[in-house]
Amino acid sequence: GIPGIRDALAQVPELLTGLSEYVGGTVSVQWLRQLQTLLRLPAVGAPAAYNLPLVNMLALQVVIEYSHHIRTHTATATDSTPLRLAQHILAHLDPEGRYHFVNGIVSQLRYPNAFTIAGVMMLLYLARPGDGAVSDDIQEIVLRCLFERRLSVGPHPWGLTVTLEELATNSEYAIRERPFVLPHLAALDVLLPAPSR
Repeated sequence: GIPGIRDALAQVPELLTGLSEYVGGTVSVQWLRQLQTLLRLPAVGAPAAYNLPLVNMLALQVVIEYSHHIRTHTATATDSTPLRLAQHILAHLDPEGRYHFVNGIVSQLRYPNAFTIAGVMMLLYLARPGDGAVSDDIQEIVLRCLFERRLSVGPHPWGLTVTLEELATNSEYAIRERPFVLPHLAALDVLLPAPSR
């Protein structure tokens, strides 16, 4: 990873240990269950807020692991430990934690390079329709984070534009048929980029 990221993640040793074990092939269900607690700030009395720099560093590290996987493996890009890790992290976080983690991935969508492509591929993988409420929730959060960025004043990063274009034009994602999108179809046409020529 990038120097400093692992050091920052090491401030919560259980987080770094669990991440290293997962990427190394040892899936710890206990670590996944603790994730929500590990990613929160210490609090007395009130519900603890998420430690956003830590959540963003975790998202960045997962994209780094995926980028490394793409460069070093011949297996299909969708058959990877980092993608399963992102999926498991999202499945074990509450909606607020999911939102922050996905936003951390969306922050990696910048200019054309291998790292941005890894972030794009990860978000597209997470945005696929699946079976169950968690999958629908994750798809909704991915689309929400992307659209919120699209609403900001441009120019928009290349990675954001490419991701939204793929979601809009590829019927595999069926975003226009999703129940959380149907009431907003008119706004969707304004937000989605025009197809590339």
